[in-house]
Amino acid sequence: RWILSFVMNEKEKEIQSALRQVKIFKTKSGYNVGLIYGCNFDVSELGNRICTDLKDKNEKSVDIAMIVNLNKESISVRTTRTDLDLGKIMQDYFNGGGHPQASGGHLDSNLVDYFSHTLIAKL
Repeated sequence: RWILSFVMNEKEKEIQSALRQVKIFKTKSGYNVGLIYGCNFDVSELGNRICTDLKDKNEKSVDIAMIVNLNKESISVRTTRTDLDLGKIMQDYFNGGGHPQASGGHLDSNLVDYFSHTLIAKL
């Protein structure tokens, strides 16, 4: 029992550390995007925590979590909103897909900056 408690406590510490590394950007459409690079967490859990735990300087929640893994040349996006179709965006622009609230795509290593600006511009 104490081992499980210890593991959960360590995991929470790591998540809190990752959340402090997230940068929040506002899109042209007014969405808040939380962006983090090079994370080794379960992207679903971290993405949901970015959307539920973080707020911008105006206390507005993060609408979309973007988790970029440069080693795997991949991007995962998550949202808790129901009015966005991230799966369609990832399919159309990043050779990926998924569900409206949870999806992913592939990056060419030379396109990391491009993907950030393109995805943010499409929202």
